[in-house]
Amino acid sequence: MGLLPLTAQDLVIRELSPQDQLYYSLINRECYETVSSFNRRAFQIEKVLLRYFNQSEIDQFRMIQYDTGTLISGSTALQFFDLTVYEDSDLDLYVDIRYCSSLAKFLLRIGYKFQPFKHQKLKFDEALAETISDDVDLQVRRSEDQEWQESFEEYGSCGIATVFNFVRGGRMVQVIVSEKCAMDVILTFHSTCVINIISASHAYSLYPRATFIDRVALRNFRFRGAKARNQAAREKYGQRGWAM
Repeated sequence: MGLLPLTAQDLVIRELSPQDQLYYSLINRECYETVSSFNRRAFQIEKVLLRYFNQSEIDQFRMIQYDTGTLISGSTALQFFDLTVYEDSDLDLYVDIRYCSSLAKFLLRIGYKFQPFKHQKLKFDEALAETISDDVDLQVRRSEDQEWQESFEEYGSCGIATVFNFVRGGRMVQVIVSEKCAMDVILTFHSTCVINIISASHAYSLYPRATFIDRVALRNFRFRGAKARNQAAREKYGQRGWAM
């Protein structure tokens, strides 16, 4: 394959499953270098983030991500590992409530606008303060907010303090705020195909063989969403190629 240009090599390698890529790389040194070169070029976080940030903003975001422990997960991380793009998807960021303010202020500073749900205050600082206070009135308004209920078919109820939406140029960044630990939320997703994370330094898939080789998504019995939302979330990923 060494006589082929890189673009042609990429077309061949990307059609192989991760397992077949591994087998191919073991044939000889040239095959190993071909697969390694493909992986270095294919798995770049910029390919996911450039839909939401320019390069300078990506550099800033990665520093914020490091400082706050923010995790990229959900459909965003799935696209990164699967080398695919869902045009209608948002950027899903998971952060502990104590670090939420730093992440949100970065988004506001670069031109994203806070888009509150009906039950949230119009200004971000006030919405965050109310979330931290977690008063009864907020809980009642949230339970009556139909848009809120319908928007989070992928998430269980375990560990989520709130969700803040930020929009710019037709793109949305969803900041999912955890009560204690972002991983508490991620580990309660509806099924295993979306339990993948990207930190400031590493990317992890907790079920790589099932998700990217067998193309199977297993039900997560920790998921506590309503039955209808549960089914809708799984159907969406069934349509995207995963057997449930």
